[in-house]
Amino acid sequence: MSATTSPISVGVVGAGAVVSGVHLPVLKSMRDEVRVDYVADVSEGSVGRVGAAYQCRSVVLTDDVQQLPVTDVVLIATPVGVRLPYYELFATRGTAVFAEKPAVPTMSALSHLKAHYQPERFAVGFQRRTYASSFLVSRLISNGMLGTLRSIEVQEGALTTSTGGAQSFMTDMSLSGGGILMDLGCHGIDLACRLSRAEGSSTTSVEGVLDREVDREIGLAAKLDCMDGPVALHVSLSWLGSRPGTARFEFEHGSALVGAKPGSPVELLTVDGDSMGVFDPPPGPPLGANTVHQACYLVWRSFLDGLSGKSAPELTLESISPAVRLIEDAYADLRSRA
Repeated sequence: MSATTSPISVGVVGAGAVVSGVHLPVLKSMRDEVRVDYVADVSEGSVGRVGAAYQCRSVVLTDDVQQLPVTDVVLIATPVGVRLPYYELFATRGTAVFAEKPAVPTMSALSHLKAHYQPERFAVGFQRRTYASSFLVSRLISNGMLGTLRSIEVQEGALTTSTGGAQSFMTDMSLSGGGILMDLGCHGIDLACRLSRAEGSSTTSVEGVLDREVDREIGLAAKLDCMDGPVALHVSLSWLGSRPGTARFEFEHGSALVGAKPGSPVELLTVDGDSMGVFDPPPGPPLGANTVHQACYLVWRSFLDGLSGKSAPELTLESISPAVRLIEDAYADLRSRA
C-alpha cells in the first residue's frame, strides 16, 4: 500500500473473547492499512472495556441496526442466529463482510448471502485452512506420496459445556443454530471438505446426545464427493467427555495424523500404524500459521488481498457449501429421530 492510500476502515460487531483476544490485536498490528473505527455489542460493559482497550469508538447494539457507523469492512462475530439484519444492512450499504465461523446454519441462508455479495466481498473465518499443518497435509494429498486419499477421521471435544452447566448463547437454539456440531465440528468438517477438494457431501449415519435440542455429543459418518473418488468422513465430537483433538487422513499406503491446534506436527504412519516420522510445520507465514494470531492474520491478509484484486478470494461463501450442506443434513437427521 502506498503512503498516500488511506487505511481501510473496519467496524466490529460483537465484542467477545475471539474479537478482543485475537482479531483486534491482529487488526491493530496492521495499522498501516487498517483502521478500526468502532466495536459494537449488546453488552454496554463489554463493549466499553474493549473499546477503551483498543482505543476505538464503542457502540451499544439495539434493534436499530442503522445506528452502526459506515465503514469499508465489517467483522461480524455475533451468534449466528442474530446475524441476518447485519448481513442485509451491509449488503445494502455495499460494505464488505468478514464473518466468524460458521457464518450461516443452512443452505438457504447461504444462497441468500451469495445473491447479495460478490465472492471477494464476503469471507468466512475458517482459520484452520491457514495452519501450516494443513498445508503439509494438502501437499500429501496433491503429490500422491501415500496414494489416493480414502478417509478422514476427526475427533474433538472435552468436558466443557456439560448438561445442566452454565447458560450461554450455545444453549439457545435461536442464537446458536446448533450445539457442538455447529460450534466446534464446523472447523474439522470445513477443513476435511477443503483439503479433499470435496464438491458435495452426503451423510450416511448420525448419532448424538441432545439436551433441550442442543447437541452435546455427536458421531457423524458421511461421504465426500471428490474429483478422485469418494472419501469417507467420520466425525466424533463431545462436550460430555474427552476426545484426542486429532484429524487422521487415511491413504492407500499409509496415513497422516495431525492435531487440531496450530503448530501441531504431522505424523506419517504405515498401513499397520507404525510411525514413519514426525514432521514439524514450517516456522510460520507465509508457509502457514503456527499460532492462532498468525492464522487470524493470514485470513485477514487473504480477505484484504481479495478485496484489492491482488489475489483470488479463498474464504468465499461458495467454498463452505459442502460443509454447510453436511451439517444441515446431519441436524435434520438427528432431530427427526429425537
